Amino acid sequence: MMCRFTTGYFTVLLGLFVFNVIADDWHLWYDSLDYLLAILSLCGIPTICALALAVFLNHRRPRRLFSPRTGQFMAPFLCGFVAAALAVIISIPLVVLGDNYANDTVLLALASILATGFVMCFCTTRKPGHCIHCGYDLRCSLNTGRCPECGLSLSKLMNAA
Repeated sequence: MMCRFTTGYFTVLLGLFVFNVIADDWHLWYDSLDYLLAILSLCGIPTICALALAVFLNHRRPRRLFSPRTGQFMAPFLCGFVAAALAVIISIPLVVLGDNYANDTVLLALASILATGFVMCFCTTRKPGHCIHCGYDLRCSLNTGRCPECGLSLSKLMNAA
């Protein structure tokens, strides 16, 4: 699930980078090592910072979004997409105001950390005793063997935890 978050995040940054290269002087970038270094520093490092923060926050308080049994296929991708779009919005004033003080890669990494932390605050946490798939409170119905709301087997729920 973190892979989908990372893919959504990297897609936005890479798409903006490619659009910027095509819109300007793309012929200057052709067959150049600078092209790969720019992708690494402007897309890769902020994505790694966002992923590291998402993994850390999910480890401290597990989110339903990143549980494999939730049945949400596109939600982690969209969460990464929104976090990257917010990071781009945050990075514009950061780069304009802080360009004399820090490198653009550092400012983009800071923006990605801020945006990812903000988006992860809005992701619901996985509550103990609740169904991972639908969020139903299972504490009173553990003897049935299934979630009464969605029908997911409790053995699958125990394996996912």
